[in-house]
Amino acid sequence: MYRNARIIGIFWSILFAAALVFGSLSSPLSAASADGAKTSAPPQMFSTFGLYEGYTYLGYGNESIYSEKGVITLTAMTQAKTTVPELGATFQLQKWTGTQWIDSGVLTTLSSKDTNVFQNSVLRTGDTGYYFRGKIVHFVKNGNVTEQASAYTANLLCS
Repeated sequence: MYRNARIIGIFWSILFAAALVFGSLSSPLSAASADGAKTSAPPQMFSTFGLYEGYTYLGYGNESIYSEKGVITLTAMTQAKTTVPELGATFQLQKWTGTQWIDSGVLTTLSSKDTNVFQNSVLRTGDTGYYFRGKIVHFVKNGNVTEQASAYTANLLCS
């Protein structure tokens, strides 16, 4: 009788320890928060502007992201150091799966001619409760020279 009680006690101790260990591990779904997020939050790694000193023509870039009612706005501003035949930005929305960023929607390239400043926005539809960011490639074209630099917006929980 004592042996059976001891075995049952050991069994429950192991089961309790396993519940503590495995219950504390987070998965993308179990990490969803009260703010409506369907995944864990992604790491914060972004730049909202860049001074491009190592380039001949590309001078500065700025990017932002905004969401309202499931519509996401990506905005980019690219500045050249002088007037150039073409400058602009390539816009790519990215969605956080809980473990990695994946491209979402179409890649869009917009540009301006014969100026030193470009600014424009694109609209995308986002899934409510998921995190998104924008990948922006600022570029300048002058003759046969193309200069470009990639940057990311802040992370945004689509609402």
